[in-house]
Amino acid sequence: MDYAWTCQCCGKQFNILPLDYGYTAPDYWFGVPEAEREQRGRLGSDSCFVDTHIFVRGCLEIPI
Repeated sequence: MDYAWTCQCCGKQFNILPLDYGYTAPDYWFGVPEAEREQRGRLGSDSCFVDTHIFVRGCLEIPI
């Protein structure tokens, strides 16, 4: 396989496909001005709350 990537947590390089493609926050979070984010919401590792919106991080496996 000619695919290599570097882990953001440990810095090691791998030549296998990562198990999870993800982002640090939903796009809606970045739409809120940075100065207002702490007052309007909360961002965790698996959840994000902004105003009345709730986002939960999940992994959905789809057999091919």
